[in-house]
Amino acid sequence: LTNSGVEVNARGITAACKAGYNVIPNFYPFAQNQEQTIAETLEAIAIYFRHLGPYFWALELNFSCPNAKEKIQENMQNALGCVKAIRQAHPNLILIAKISILHPYEFAKELINAGVNVIHASNTIPYNLVYPQGPPSPLQAVGGGGVSGGPAFSQALSFNKILRRRISAPIIMGCGVMDLWDVDTYRRIGANAVSICTVCRLNPHGAIKLIEEYAA
Repeated sequence: LTNSGVEVNARGITAACKAGYNVIPNFYPFAQNQEQTIAETLEAIAIYFRHLGPYFWALELNFSCPNAKEKIQENMQNALGCVKAIRQAHPNLILIAKISILHPYEFAKELINAGVNVIHASNTIPYNLVYPQGPPSPLQAVGGGGVSGGPAFSQALSFNKILRRRISAPIIMGCGVMDLWDVDTYRRIGANAVSICTVCRLNPHGAIKLIEEYAA
């Protein structure tokens, strides 16, 4: 996926925050090496601080994009180096790390030890894991993409059940949430918060109802 870049998005986030929304930027460059990863992330943080000011109190680092070209080991090494550099430069910034079910559970522990405050598990599940015998992904040309709707829920749930037993840090659990039952299921296994995405696009009114019932 592409977007207009940090500078443009930072202005949009600032406007949203001033309008009363609580928005946390999500960023990770998937650069060629750790040095570039750290440099680009620190540059993005500086832009967020410049635009958002007091509204910028937390950052989500997305280590889980299914279309990333990094090999999983390189991804983990770059991520840990990036977190350590951010924590040294910005000790008071709350860091959320979004991880993939492709990451080993130990990676979450290492992220926490490096300075991450909250783990977000997960983003999407690679298409070929959800549909191993199915038709080719419509995003085959760019790596296959990922599945984040209902068909991905069971695999995400299995990953989060084990993750909850492995770490004591707060966990935002997500992927595949389509109704209140899914939210309740994540809460029963120990979610501190639940993220929703696909349902907002496929069923906006249902998403609003879900949020209202969950908030109540």
